[in-house]
Amino acid sequence: MIDYERGHVLNDAYSLRIPATARRVLASQIRERQQKDELCGPFWVAAIVAALTGRQVSQDEAAIAAGTLLTAGGGLLSDLPPGAASRTDYEQAIRTTPDSSLAGTSPRGIVRAVSALSAGQVTAIPVCGPWTEEGVGRLADLVLDQPDTVAILNVATRYLWNSHASLPDIAGYLDGARPACAPSEWQVGHYVAIVGSLASDYRRVLLCADTYPSLGAGGVHWQAPDGLAAALRRPAEPTSGGVIVAVPAARETEVRAWAADVALEVGYWDNGVPDDGQPGQPAAAESSR
Repeated sequence: MIDYERGHVLNDAYSLRIPATARRVLASQIRERQQKDELCGPFWVAAIVAALTGRQVSQDEAAIAAGTLLTAGGGLLSDLPPGAASRTDYEQAIRTTPDSSLAGTSPRGIVRAVSALSAGQVTAIPVCGPWTEEGVGRLADLVLDQPDTVAILNVATRYLWNSHASLPDIAGYLDGARPACAPSEWQVGHYVAIVGSLASDYRRVLLCADTYPSLGAGGVHWQAPDGLAAALRRPAEPTSGGVIVAVPAARETEVRAWAADVALEVGYWDNGVPDDGQPGQPAAAESSR
């Protein structure tokens, strides 16, 4: 049975949820096609602005507003996931760094760019943790239950499931079995968005939208909340992760209160990308590509 009004698909075993705001995010994802090299953060800035305001901005505009750094001479092909082709059709001049480990977009840059490119209509709130399976679950509840709410997660992909996890493995996990999914097929710092969930009476998995259509099924894949929590914590690594929650500006206080209620701290994390607080101007490791 499909309930189009509420965005639910129900059967005897599982419940699928993809709310209206998430569908707008996915529409923007499809329109962008694939991130340009080292622009995963700007990709999501453009998607957030489109989903919450209807304004169309380019990845290049978002990169400049966020102070993104590209690797001088081009990034490493090894940073691309399997099956992805390099995309370097930049339309504007974006800052560069000679050190590939510093390339990418800082969380401060994303927050700044969302506000600037939405003309202040949208506020992006950085949430730095501490991240647990329960905390990721509460984040998913916020995104899936509240309208006009988008969350992008700055993860280390090595802690995630393989994006092509099989349906039997996912069903087994939902039914209470030990996780049997293969590990992630690539290892970088990255931004993904939560756009849905699939739940059983025992567990749920979260549908993550990605910036590469070669990952998962056309750029969407399933991840367990505990794996996402580990990918945000990045244990024993020199960098850390976090989440940016974007909402209409009038709801900023509401999101900050939600974070306090679920014992999450509002604040920035160090993903290894430097930021001097100025859009488009050079400026303290795993980058976010």
